Amino acid sequence: ADTGLGDYDMEQMFHGKNPLDYLKNGGDFGLLCEVKHFLDAKRTGRTRAFGYVDACASGITLKELSTGWPKAVHNADSRRKDWVHPYMRFTKRLWTDVSFKAAVRGTGDMSTDEYLKVLRQDIKPAPVAGGYMAGGATMCRNVLGNPVDSEDPFTPDEVALALPTAFERWQPRTDDWVNDFVADFKKPLAKTMVAEFPADTKLNAHLRAFWHRHVGKECRGTPPSWRMPDGFVHHPTRIRRNRDVHNGLHYRCPITDTRTTVQRKVLEPNMGLELSPNVTHAMDALIMRICVLLMKQEGIPVIAIHDSVGVPIMFLRRANQLYVEATNWVISHRIWEQFGFKSFGDIPKLDPDTRLLAR
Repeated sequence: ADTGLGDYDMEQMFHGKNPLDYLKNGGDFGLLCEVKHFLDAKRTGRTRAFGYVDACASGITLKELSTGWPKAVHNADSRRKDWVHPYMRFTKRLWTDVSFKAAVRGTGDMSTDEYLKVLRQDIKPAPVAGGYMAGGATMCRNVLGNPVDSEDPFTPDEVALALPTAFERWQPRTDDWVNDFVADFKKPLAKTMVAEFPADTKLNAHLRAFWHRHVGKECRGTPPSWRMPDGFVHHPTRIRRNRDVHNGLHYRCPITDTRTTVQRKVLEPNMGLELSPNVTHAMDALIMRICVLLMKQEGIPVIAIHDSVGVPIMFLRRANQLYVEATNWVISHRIWEQFGFKSFGDIPKLDPDTRLLAR
C-alpha cells in the first residue's frame, strides 16, 4: 500500500524507541506494520505481509457443528495444544487396523511418525470421499488418483492411476492391480470412516434413506428440493450425468505396464449421493460469502479461495473471528432439519476466537 512516506521516513520510524513513541502518540498500528513489512521485503527480498489461512477439513467440521455433535467444538478449535487435524485423526485410527498394517507391509526406512505424516497426505482423498457418501471401493480409487469428484467435462480419456508413497510396499496378487488394491483396503477405509467420524456417518445414512423415501427404488419419484438460509433453493434432477467417469478409464498397471479399461455410462439414475456434498458445499460457500462481506465492511483487503482467505498479516485474527461469526450464523439455522434429521444436541455458538482457520 502507498504509505505516503519516503524510504528515509520509514527507516526513521524504527530507530530506537520510535515505534513505541509513535504508537503512544496515537499512531496507526496498521501503517506501522505495513512499513515494517516493506522494509523487511526491501532488505531480504521476502515478505510476510500477507497471510493465508485455511479451514481445517471444513466439510467434516461443519457437519459436526451443524448437527450438534457433542465433541464438535472440541474437534474444531485448533487453538488447543492437543488438537489433531481431522485427517490425521483418520490416519492414526487407520494405522491401528491390523489388516491395513499387514497390507502396507510396514513403514520401510521411515519411522512410524514420519510414515504417518506421509500417509496422512496420501490418504486424504479417502475421508474426503467418505464424507461425501462414498463407499470403501470409491475411497480406494480416490487414493489412487481417480477423479471421482471432477465436474470438468473434459476429463482425459486416460487416467494413469499410481500408488502413493505410503503404499509402495503393497503387493498386488494379479495383473488387475486396481481391483486388488480395492479388495485389500476398502474395508479398513470404510471401517475407519465410521469409527472416526460417527456424526458424518449417521448424517449420511439418514440423507440416503430420506432420498430413497422420496424417489423410490426405481428412482421414479420427485427428488427432494433443499434450501439455504439466504434463500437459495436447489431442485435435484431424477437423472444425472455420471460425474465419476465421463469416458472409458484406462488403468495402467505400474508393474506389468498393461491396461485395464472400465467403461461407464454417461447418464445414470440420481441416487442422492449428492445431498451431503452439495449441502455442505453450499454451507461452506455461504459462510465464505458472509465472511468476505464482513471483511469488506471493515475495510480488510481479502482474497478468498473456497474455504480459505488471504489477508494482510495484521488481520489474521480478525479474519478468523469474522469466519467464526459467519459460521455461527449459518449453523444456527439447523439446515439438516429440512431433511428430517434430528440434531444430536444443541447447536453450539462458537467463541469468537475459536480457531477454525489455521495457517
